[in-house]
Amino acid sequence: MAKLGKIETEKVKAFKNPNKVEYSNDTCYICDDKFLYPSDHQNKGKCPTCIDKDLCDKCENVFNEKDLTENSCMEYECKECYQPRCGSCSEEVEKDGMFCCKECHDLQYEE
Repeated sequence: MAKLGKIETEKVKAFKNPNKVEYSNDTCYICDDKFLYPSDHQNKGKCPTCIDKDLCDKCENVFNEKDLTENSCMEYECKECYQPRCGSCSEEVEKDGMFCCKECHDLQYEE
């Protein structure tokens, strides 16, 4: 009788599967690790380790989601990259919700 080849196993991260449905596989866009997720799970492209993390859209470093701020273009930026913008023309301003000039303010609140 011939010897069978050795079966190689691979350690892979996986989400819990409470409904015992079939697993699908993907690669995490943050850490590039392979992971499994239940087919009834809404996959966001992130493994269980990186599920609460995301990339800064400017510097592309990894941060906890709570440490990122959404800008006016609906991109997420870290504290170092984030710059508040005028609510009308997107010019840089000092604080969130400010306008760069009276004209932008009036333009935004015209009735």
